[in-house]
Amino acid sequence: MSTAMEIAANANLNAWFGWSIDNELDLSNLVRDGVDPSVINTLMEHGFNKQELNWVIPSRTLSHRVSKSEKLTRDESAKIIRAARLTAQAVAVFGNEKKANNWLSKPKKKLEGRTPKEAMQDEFGASIVEQLLLRIESGYF
Repeated sequence: MSTAMEIAANANLNAWFGWSIDNELDLSNLVRDGVDPSVINTLMEHGFNKQELNWVIPSRTLSHRVSKSEKLTRDESAKIIRAARLTAQAVAVFGNEKKANNWLSKPKKKLEGRTPKEAMQDEFGASIVEQLLLRIESGYF
């Protein structure tokens, strides 16, 4: 069952990237197919800077992928989709990109002083960020 946050986040992903996402299997298929490197630029339009996305793919490797018209690898695709999904969820919870990006960029006690953008760099940290967003959506701070 999808939460209101997931439904709104999937709508954001569709609007930003043109992805038709109804469930996690759709995200898995997107990872398996690989995404276009332009996704990085689109995510930068929604609150990230290039340096904050170096953990997804180094700049030199990104330039190579673009010049060869190659899709991102599964690993790179999974990382950028993770960042995009959590950003879309934050926008859904906070109601606008400015508030969402402010929250994503501020250190959190529950993340031992890391920002959600830093925590999302691994799947376990990303899970904690998602749990925090669900708590906020439910009214538990």
